[in-house]
This record gives sequence, structure tokens and C-alpha cells, in this order.
Amino acid sequence: MKKLKIWTMILHSLIVIIHKNTISIMLFIEFFTLDRWLNSNGFSDSFSKLILIASITSVIGNLLIIISLLVKKVITKNLIGILGIILLYVSFRYLTYPSLNYTDFHKWAFWSGIPFTIASIFLFHEQYIELKTRFKSKPEI
Repeated sequence: MKKLKIWTMILHSLIVIIHKNTISIMLFIEFFTLDRWLNSNGFSDSFSKLILIASITSVIGNLLIIISLLVKKVITKNLIGILGIILLYVSFRYLTYPSLNYTDFHKWAFWSGIPFTIASIFLFHEQYIELKTRFKSKPEI
């Protein structure tokens, strides 16, 4: 499951964003958007705000998945991992939902995010099954 978590984070970082004359991947978008947000008063256009929300949820989701790799307790590890995947899904939703007129960046984000979606479904399923078996195996008090 460790390899699947790492692959899920890598595939999410490789989602392609194409807007106007810019082509980038999510990893660079996260870094530069958060850097710009922390060093300025904010963003003016709706595309930048959308990317900021996607970047924040993505970074928090990736951090939660990294924390789940370091935690030893199985139940806590899987719950934190599932929360991380849900936040990555929220980020992916912001990138793929056609909320801005006259742009088609959401199509590129959707098609380049299909590998992430497949890997995250497998990861979510593995963690859910492990949680389910742990809760079933605990004796009733």
C-alpha cells in the first residue's frame, strides 16, 4: 500500500493544466500559486482563485498521505490516508469542473487526471477494506 500511496501522489502532481498560453503540471502550480499567495495581497481573477483552492487542498491532502506513511497505528494510518485522498479528490474536482467560461483547461485536467483517479480508487479501496477488517476483528465489550 505504501507504493500505491506514493504513486497516487505522483500521479496527482502530474495533472496537466493548460490555460491561455501556459502549460504546467500540478506540482509546479502548487508551488508557485502558494508562493504568490503568501507573498501578496491575493488574487484578482477567478482562475487564480480556483487554482489557489485546488492547490491548498492538494497540498493538505498530500501532507496527510505523507503523515499516513509515517504513522504506525493501522486505524489512524488508514483514516488519515482516506482524508488525504478525499482532499486530493476535492482538488481534482476544482480542476475538472467547468466553472469558467471560454476556457477548456478542465478538459485537459480531466484527461490527464484519469491515471490519478484509477490509482486513488485502488488506494481508497485498500484502506477501506483494511479498516473494515480491523473494526470487524475487534471484540465487542
